[in-house]
Amino acid sequence: MTKETEEPKENITIVGFRNVQIEDINAFLEHFRKENRGATVQFFDAKRIAGLQHLYFAALNALNAFEKNTNISNNLAVEALLYASAQRQIKKAVKMLGIKQDSSEVVALIITENRHKNLTTYA
Repeated sequence: MTKETEEPKENITIVGFRNVQIEDINAFLEHFRKENRGATVQFFDAKRIAGLQHLYFAALNALNAFEKNTNISNNLAVEALLYASAQRQIKKAVKMLGIKQDSSEVVALIITENRHKNLTTYA
């Protein structure tokens, strides 16, 4: 699913994966931090996510927090994690929704700057 925010500044993309096997979570996450190419990426244990709208509104709230300087974290991906988990502490949010060694279903929340005015929306 890809959607534009109301003021088309950002695109929010949510992608799910099944039958995932991650041997080293830290190496996996580090790879995406280095290779994000300007995108904000956060991974969640899909079994703990209520649905697409759960992450979509977490992303909108995180973007809004940064716009209004009310963010808790200095990182947009972490801010989205905090909103999705309804926590104010990163450690608790990661424990609640973060991917773990035994996570077999993973969802990625990707936030990018809108570079195209006529983005097609998939629902």
